[in-house]
Amino acid sequence: ITRSCRHPSVEMKIVAFFLLLSVSLILAEELSFSSCCTNCPFETLALDMSPYPPAPGKTVDVTVTGNNKEQITGGNFNINVEIKTIFGYIQASKFENATCNLVECPVPVGNDVKLVIPFAVPGNAVKGKYRMKTTISNGDTNYACVSTDFEIEKGLSLDAHVQELVQKLQWKH
Repeated sequence: ITRSCRHPSVEMKIVAFFLLLSVSLILAEELSFSSCCTNCPFETLALDMSPYPPAPGKTVDVTVTGNNKEQITGGNFNINVEIKTIFGYIQASKFENATCNLVECPVPVGNDVKLVIPFAVPGNAVKGKYRMKTTISNGDTNYACVSTDFEIEKGLSLDAHVQELVQKLQWKH
């Protein structure tokens, strides 16, 4: 019988390394998405969110990768987030900023252009299913538009959040 010369703590470190690598690959998850723009100069190829799933009160980086056919020198960057309820989707959060405040301008023409946009998840976000629509536009010109669904797994339950709001609104006698 041959014995390994390795010390058990070395083997544990190797296992821990591969476990951490696996977790990090899962956290930078690529999301399914759909384009909500026809003939836009920026063709979205991939969209991911890190960390995933997002958590209330934390910032996530939304990374949009695509082929850009037209230099983007300005305009507005909009993120509209809606939560799924029994009545359908309702607006949960809206974020708007000048494109050049979020990414380096001009956004170059080319393939595999990456736009990384930090997005702060509100601390009072409830757990549930969400839809996010992200657009870059300048006046009547749309440069890009992409929509994706995601989930927040930790946070207030919608029922608890509604009950909290009702309690705040009740008249005190």
